[in-house]
Amino acid sequence: MTEPDDGGQAFPTPETDARYGSPGMMLRDYFAGQHLVGAVARERVFSPTGVEPARRNLAKDAYAMADAMIAERDK
Repeated sequence: MTEPDDGGQAFPTPETDARYGSPGMMLRDYFAGQHLVGAVARERVFSPTGVEPARRNLAKDAYAMADAMIAERDK
């Protein structure tokens, strides 16, 4: 299985700043997190099949949206 494009770094800071330097989170994770915020705000986290399946589906949806955003960004 091929690894999905992570989009590169989001919010990197210079590594020359020893105290605060950070490579940043991956853009894919940032996009997925932003999608989750919207989904939770719309109350899409509930499911008649139970909480755990709903959480798994929500996470899958978030990363699918992140992958679509990265693909569109790379065009």
